[in-house]
Amino acid sequence: MFVFTQYKLGDYTVAKLYNPETQTGFEVIPGFGARLNSLKFSTTKDSGIEVIDGFQPADDIANDQYYKSALLFPFPNRLKDGSFSINGSTFQFPVNERERNNAIHGFIADKLFDVVAVNTTEDEAEIRLSYKHNTQLHYYPFQFELLITYTLKAPGIFSIAIEVCNNSSEPMPFGLGWHPYFTLPGWENVKLKISKVDQIELDERALPSGNINEYTALTHFKGVGKLCLDDCFALIDQQKNMATLKNGKIGLDIWRDVSTIPYLQVYTPERNCVAIEPMTCNIDALNNKMGIVSLEPHESFNTSFGVSLAVGY
Repeated sequence: MFVFTQYKLGDYTVAKLYNPETQTGFEVIPGFGARLNSLKFSTTKDSGIEVIDGFQPADDIANDQYYKSALLFPFPNRLKDGSFSINGSTFQFPVNERERNNAIHGFIADKLFDVVAVNTTEDEAEIRLSYKHNTQLHYYPFQFELLITYTLKAPGIFSIAIEVCNNSSEPMPFGLGWHPYFTLPGWENVKLKISKVDQIELDERALPSGNINEYTALTHFKGVGKLCLDDCFALIDQQKNMATLKNGKIGLDIWRDVSTIPYLQVYTPERNCVAIEPMTCNIDALNNKMGIVSLEPHESFNTSFGVSLAVGY
């Protein structure tokens, strides 16, 4: 049976949904952008396997520089010079990637979400959270609500469903993404492959150059330790699974809603994890319009993505 509990991690309260019998469950930090902080799967051979690189007790969570499991809105990745124009008006986001003069990852990654529902059964755990933005910021003059639903179903299917509601009187442009860092035991043996993609060529500011190139380097499994990536890809087939990560004992399928998630970012930091990031749009999409959503007043947009135990493990 899944059980809902809470505990303190630094200055934040963590919501924990966990099944002690199967040692599976997940954690969310509502007060810090509704971040996923832990996800544990079990197999027939091993139990309680942590697959998310979350925060540790000694971490300074508020100063997180890696955007661990952050929800990225109203744009994922980078926005050139932090500015975009719509209907003849130009809006200027704070430039928070100063070395490249870009804005990065939107502005909700540290916001307080309200828990609106928690449901637990023998085989399933779910938490629903809401963030209502009623302030017209000078750099993003729109009112909206984000509804995030995290669901874990036995034996190993984890999903994130997102609903964006435009509460403004004007069409609202946006993109969104998720910034998880996946990890597995025995990192030296972990391998990665991704589905059929084209590579978005980036310039020295990590912005699209305008060129799109064929990419086959990860068509087959390759050791993650041999990779050095901070790259954006366009998913070019209708395959639900975007990527698979495995270590010989456990495999993870990272999947997406095909109709709403056409882009993928892969980043390999200098530690035992890899960021595999589903995105609704390209880098700098508020300017280049590649994948941008224009949501009509009082309409909603829905997308989903997640991670599951791979078949055969």
